[in-house]
Amino acid sequence: MLRALSCSGLMAWLLLILAPLLVPPDQIVRLTPQVSEESSWSPDGRRLVFDSNRAGKTTSLFVMDADGGNVAQLTRGPGSDETPAWSPDGKRFAYVSDRSGHAEIWLVDADGKNPRQLTRHGGEAIHPHWSPDGRRVIYCAGREKPEQYEIFVADAASGAITQLTRAGGTLRIPPSTAGRAGRRTAAASCSAPTGPGSSASGS
Repeated sequence: MLRALSCSGLMAWLLLILAPLLVPPDQIVRLTPQVSEESSWSPDGRRLVFDSNRAGKTTSLFVMDADGGNVAQLTRGPGSDETPAWSPDGKRFAYVSDRSGHAEIWLVDADGKNPRQLTRHGGEAIHPHWSPDGRRVIYCAGREKPEQYEIFVADAASGAITQLTRAGGTLRIPPSTAGRAGRRTAAASCSAPTGPGSSASGS
């Protein structure tokens, strides 16, 4: 499984443990019986895209209704496809795939057609998020050992990439911090700075 899910897997277990304390038991609905670690709402709130290993040893992308019905598989290897993010216009997903040999950011239509590799870092590109206007994807890329990641933005149409930080760290984007109309990419922070006096944030 891709490194991108190491933290999210832990978070999933914590949420499973803490959920009964945060939400009344009669309001908790389990939507997937298999291992499913990352999901993203459709813009209209009626569907979810998620990753799961229910179809085999590798992880693939699936969609389902908000009540857990009408599950459909979208991607079918080679490699693992994980951490999907639904675009603001509802027409496609950004996700992480290692089908090229490395964890990179890919795009695919909402019906599972036309998968396209967006990044080519040759290392690890993880945690994709869309700009509010759906024109760009912000993500983190770098290496795991020693841990050093930077924040990048990729133009979804041209694939042009801009590096935003040079401090090293991991991308974290609260959902409410994206800028209006995509004029600001997002509010993001980089942790694990590479050395004394190095900056630990970028936006």
